[in-house]
Amino acid sequence: MERTERHLIHEVYQTLVTSQGEDTVENLAHEWEANSDYTKWHFYLRSGATFHDQTPITSVDVIESLRGLGQSEYWGRLYDHIETFIAHAPHQLEIQLNQPDPNFLTLLSRSEASIMPKGMVHRTESSFRPIGSGPFFVEVNSDKLLRLTRNNEFSGKTALVQHIELWIHEDWAADKKCAENFFFLNEEEDTYTASTADIGYFFLLLNQRELQTSGFKHQLEALFSSEQAIHLECPAPLTFSFENNNENRAFATKLHQGLSLGGIEGTGTQVVYGHPAVNQSLAIGGIRLEGDRATSLFAFFKLYPYWDKALTWKQQDKLKRSLSVCRTTTNERKRETLLDELLLWLYQDNILAIIKSEDLTLTLPSRIRGVEINSIGWCDFAQLWIKAKT
Repeated sequence: MERTERHLIHEVYQTLVTSQGEDTVENLAHEWEANSDYTKWHFYLRSGATFHDQTPITSVDVIESLRGLGQSEYWGRLYDHIETFIAHAPHQLEIQLNQPDPNFLTLLSRSEASIMPKGMVHRTESSFRPIGSGPFFVEVNSDKLLRLTRNNEFSGKTALVQHIELWIHEDWAADKKCAENFFFLNEEEDTYTASTADIGYFFLLLNQRELQTSGFKHQLEALFSSEQAIHLECPAPLTFSFENNNENRAFATKLHQGLSLGGIEGTGTQVVYGHPAVNQSLAIGGIRLEGDRATSLFAFFKLYPYWDKALTWKQQDKLKRSLSVCRTTTNERKRETLLDELLLWLYQDNILAIIKSEDLTLTLPSRIRGVEINSIGWCDFAQLWIKAKT
């Protein structure tokens, strides 16, 4: 899912808990507890919480939503330690894990762990309806417009604005950067900007062993950091995948140019975020830092599907053991250090390189207040308000 999609999910749906700065705080669950080895987690739901269609939220809805994650071919790799769900009461449930995870709450705050009515979990795309319990419900969902309307029955703090509209302009697509988002009012206004740094990375991952050399890696780093085309020398032909945003498309264009100057045939395949194409020589993609940085890096390592292509058996074993330690450690600083060491190890073994960090700027009319950029790169729509003209 793209960054904006993941943010909108948080506006329409709720998770059991949510990230607030470096803390994890209540959301649908008002209380929780874990046993001493963090393998059994109990959650206590708000008894008055309802979905947008006014049906009450129960532990069965939570269980079916999270069970669907485990059954997903993609997300199942990240939630592969969930073993059993138990509904002890309509508003009390237990989740049992097959591996200790003191950081389990940070997973449950991510957008894919959103809770929906049990009947929606396995719906086909054509029959699915976006029914959540968040501060906004979807009033209009068309090819041109997504209108979110305030949910006056929200179990938390209700939104300050009645509507938020997102318009889809195809003619903007060629110029829109991941690092830029915009708000508009009906009338032209003076604007201001709010910025945040280091909310993600763009990476290059070499899947073929013959490409995993310091020389070729440094060629690619020079190519992507230079404004001029640089010819590449590598085994031919070369296939690669890149994600469907303008930054990745720019990297792909540079790669095509470098290969062409080197007389090498290159074939690029555009993919959606997080889903690199199979059997590619290399992949260009992004790591989104959503909520907790360590959990975001952990998710990247767990969700990338082709480590078996890029790594030797010995390297795969090291990655697996390192991720197991990351999952079970109670020391947050140690956890983040271990993940940074994994990035460094893969760089030194000429497998993965971070080619650019990702920042973000919001441009807003001067009368829009309550803006605080979150870790996804947007802001909490429910906190926005519009100052009257004077």
